[in-house]
Amino acid sequence: MQMSFGKARVWEETVTIPTYGVGAPNKNPMFLEKRVYQGSSGRVYPHPVTDKIFDEKADKAYRAIFLENDFIRVMLLPEIGGRIQRAYDKIGGQDFVYYNHVIKPALVGLAGPWISGGIEFNWPQHHRPSTFDPVDYTCFENADGSATAVMGEIETMFRTKSTVRFTLYPDRAYIEISAQLYNRTPLPQTFLWWANPAARALDNSHAGLTLYTDLFAKGDFVYATIESGFAMGERREGTSTAVVNDGFFDSFKANGGTHMFAGHDHNNNFITEYEGVTLGYMTKSSYNCYFDFDALGGTVLTLDADNNVTAEIVPF
Repeated sequence: MQMSFGKARVWEETVTIPTYGVGAPNKNPMFLEKRVYQGSSGRVYPHPVTDKIFDEKADKAYRAIFLENDFIRVMLLPEIGGRIQRAYDKIGGQDFVYYNHVIKPALVGLAGPWISGGIEFNWPQHHRPSTFDPVDYTCFENADGSATAVMGEIETMFRTKSTVRFTLYPDRAYIEISAQLYNRTPLPQTFLWWANPAARALDNSHAGLTLYTDLFAKGDFVYATIESGFAMGERREGTSTAVVNDGFFDSFKANGGTHMFAGHDHNNNFITEYEGVTLGYMTKSSYNCYFDFDALGGTVLTLDADNNVTAEIVPF
């Protein structure tokens, strides 16, 4: 017996999302030729730089594109980089990519504002210079019962044209995403392409503590701590941590916490102990962004019946 599925649909709709504001872009051009940004070039010109965000939120209307079939519903925001803002599993009754209910920019993007949640698409590098800018779009339904939304832009740094197609098929519970980049100049151009899906943070998740920076000597390839030394691993680069000590470590310790592990730093996998608490960076496992090949692998954590934790670094 062959199952029958309804056609996929696509439509436009105005949605209202609580939004934290951003300041006006700087009117002066920023010639940051030697700036380093997340291991890549920090050059932004001719993009304007926004360096102000606000703490107040207000409801804001956005033009959204929806794709839906019998299994999933997807919301895209062409006004904010053409990102997937929400991806909802209709059968399971839950979002299968983290859905941020507010638009709350942080100054993480190459040119300033960037938001968490959904799936962000990046070119010619990360985080895309236009990640918070509007893009061109169109949408249509296809003869085979599928539906497609297309987002595109011509980025101003290298004049590269990009299009991203999002398609839902009637009988499939996934999003097909295809991208094309066009070099519109007679010269070779370098580019990086990657998608940045978000996962929900658990209640005990926290940005890397200031301790990760404070406990270790500054500078590359310095492997010394001010306390007991490394239990294992290496510190090969600076640490990406919170700037302000918000007291999380003291609270964690007071409530009986004994082990704390963090990620993201591409070449760090050190584990050490401070005031009876094990602090560690997990080993990088993926090939995205920059890394040293001999630093790739995984950190295996084992919890026994007596709540003792052991760690092992396993190289690829």
